[in-house]
Amino acid sequence: MEYLREMAQRGAEYGAKLESHGDGGDADHCESEYVAVYSRGYRAPHFENHDEERALWEEGENLFMESCRLITPMPVRPQSESPSPSSPPA
Repeated sequence: MEYLREMAQRGAEYGAKLESHGDGGDADHCESEYVAVYSRGYRAPHFENHDEERALWEEGENLFMESCRLITPMPVRPQSESPSPSSPPA
């Protein structure tokens, strides 16, 4: 899913930025940036099923954090295993 790949990529990019400032792999800095992504108006895909939405957000957070700490985008599960967004209302 594009959202998850994007979160992994953003995490890796921010991890590289931290590394260039001597703070690479710092979980607190990674977490602060993850929160900041959403405070700047970024939104994850919407799901009618809140459990699916929560699972997606948690997976996105995990990918961001791990990618940030390791400074490389972590692999995303195949889309068939990830929840898919609900169709928008007609």
